[in-house]
Amino acid sequence: MLCNIILFLLSIFDASAERILHKSINPKNVQTVFVVPGKPLLIEYPCDIKYALPGTKTDLEIKVGVEKKNNITFWAHSMSDVIGINIMCGEHLLVYDVIPHKHKYQNYIRVTDLTFTMNESKRRLISSSENASFNENQKPKNRKLISEGTLFKSGRR
Repeated sequence: MLCNIILFLLSIFDASAERILHKSINPKNVQTVFVVPGKPLLIEYPCDIKYALPGTKTDLEIKVGVEKKNNITFWAHSMSDVIGINIMCGEHLLVYDVIPHKHKYQNYIRVTDLTFTMNESKRRLISSSENASFNENQKPKNRKLISEGTLFKSGRR
């Protein structure tokens, strides 16, 4: 039931998945990929894969590259639930949610690099009235300091 709700919400917010994708990922975030049963998904990484551990009940076949250890293939047979997978890429643990979907399908994803930046909170001054003006040479009047950005809750840093 919960998996169906998650799949429904993901289908609302993510209208399409790119079939060929090059992107940088942050190992601190959970990655999402879409698979269609009967079709493979190849992911290429900037580091060698040491292992890939899927959830307990799965019919998702996972193969680390034979000649080059920097890629992994997901092959779904007949999935019905979201499957969590932990992948050790070099010294970094990457967490994936593999989501079966009838219409979204990704063929190839190339991870260009691993980034470890955290969105820092940005602060800016805003006017308390719409007609207020600001001169760079004087202190701002009628302005409030607010914070914008993402809050992260983490058990460790």
